[in-house]
Amino acid sequence: MVRDYKILCGIDFSEHSKRALREALLLREKFDGTLILIHVVPSLDRLGEFNFPMGFREEYEKQILYHSQSKMDELKQEIKNEKIKFEIIHGDPALEIIKYAKEEGINVIVIGSHGAKSIHERIFGSIAEKILKLSDCPVLVVK
Repeated sequence: MVRDYKILCGIDFSEHSKRALREALLLREKFDGTLILIHVVPSLDRLGEFNFPMGFREEYEKQILYHSQSKMDELKQEIKNEKIKFEIIHGDPALEIIKYAKEEGINVIVIGSHGAKSIHERIFGSIAEKILKLSDCPVLVVK
């Protein structure tokens, strides 16, 4: 058995990601590993060709970060365990999850099959699909 088994669970606070979280918690318990819950705040940089009103980008990032931190704090209250870490980062969700998995030596990524539908996802495709295609480690996609 792998020592220090690391599970990375992508969270967007949708129902599908909550199901993925339940599966990730079961894996953490089974392997007595470390679970990292990661939420990636999508960057508007990928939508650079759109003209946003002045100040919109800053206000968007401030509001979405506040919302994300509030949701993550709720999860911290529900799941109190020293072997669970909580991360919020910015960027392209699929690419940031893959990058984090490589840098941290993650053994398995757990994600929901469908997340919160954003304009980003509608334009650039499914995050789960990208992670499946690009990840070097096993990926568990939960319906």
